[in-house]
Amino acid sequence: RHATDDDLAARTVLQAMMPAVKNLTAKFSTCGAWSPEETAAVVVAAMWERIRCYPVDRRPRKVSANLTLDTRQRVWRTTRCGKLSLPCAPAPMPR
Repeated sequence: RHATDDDLAARTVLQAMMPAVKNLTAKFSTCGAWSPEETAAVVVAAMWERIRCYPVDRRPRKVSANLTLDTRQRVWRTTRCGKLSLPCAPAPMPR
């Protein structure tokens, strides 16, 4: 509730969401739109924006799942509409 106007609360939520940020960064790193460092920066920025603007009054349940999905959607739209004209290719399977 306080993440919209309290920097410490927002930073705490971001720290709690770092495993999701790491997973999203790994998934989007294979797209080739950005370098791995740029991908991490885009994902963290999208997560931070979503944390600060999350409508907790309208969506009070499963907040972490909603933050993750909203961030994934934001990054996906940026990737598709920004630097890539085609959807990301799936990562090759390890042998």
